[in-house]
Amino acid sequence: MPDLFYTDEVQKVRTTKMPSTFAVNANTIVSNHFSPKWFVGVAAQKEESCMSRTKAPTVSDVYTSALKTAGTAMRVWETMVASQAVIQSRLGTIHSAARNPATADYDELALMVPEKVKAFSKAGAAALPDLQLVQSMYFAQAHHLTKLMLGYKVPSIGDLSAIAARSTQMAIVAADAAGKALLPVHAQATSNARRLKKPPGK
Repeated sequence: MPDLFYTDEVQKVRTTKMPSTFAVNANTIVSNHFSPKWFVGVAAQKEESCMSRTKAPTVSDVYTSALKTAGTAMRVWETMVASQAVIQSRLGTIHSAARNPATADYDELALMVPEKVKAFSKAGAAALPDLQLVQSMYFAQAHHLTKLMLGYKVPSIGDLSAIAARSTQMAIVAADAAGKALLPVHAQATSNARRLKKPPGK
């Protein structure tokens, strides 16, 4: 890939007065010198597709996302507390099995690995669509900023609004992805904690 900062075209632009059509020429520089051809093509497609799939976030969207994030934080704490209880109980099960394999609780021992694979598989599947959308918006943001920088263009109000809206939307979607990914792990951990909790007085 040629180096953008040492091409003849860019050196000529640096030493001459910027023509009014430089923004058009900058697109040529981007396509031919700045990055592999696939990046420009993919970024343009991502920008178009993600703008059609997303909207500018409203104050209500931001407030709702903040509430969801608070709920996610609470579930993180609950997962940690539940995990501590489950680990403590299962360490006793493992210790008993090591001391006397004949009386070991093999049903419980057999759950330890498969349940984690299942929970984390569900977590990945739940978060994947949102993560793909964040990636699309990231490509769109990179494409938009690259055109502005290499076009020596002063960002308009529309540009600034689009960049700010896209940044906010990325944060909202990423936070939602984290919450969705946590749900199956939280459900498994808290379920185990309730099941393994010993009755009072025993």
